Amino acid sequence: MCTKVVSIDIADIDIGDNIGALPQESQAEANKKIAQAQTEIRRAAVLKQEQETKAIAAAFLSGNMGVMDY
Repeated sequence: MCTKVVSIDIADIDIGDNIGALPQESQAEANKKIAQAQTEIRRAAVLKQEQETKAIAAAFLSGNMGVMDY
């Protein structure tokens, strides 16, 4: 005698975390933070250079510094 399966009821399916993706996600977040820090360093350097240039220009204009002093 042969029995046939007519239907299967699935009440609940649990999908676990993709543990393989977790290290990649952590690495991507770390890379993002490094890139943001490097960008901030470059921004601060540009601001510093701009301030120095303005200070030198102001010293030239006010006569407090000459070309030979530069």
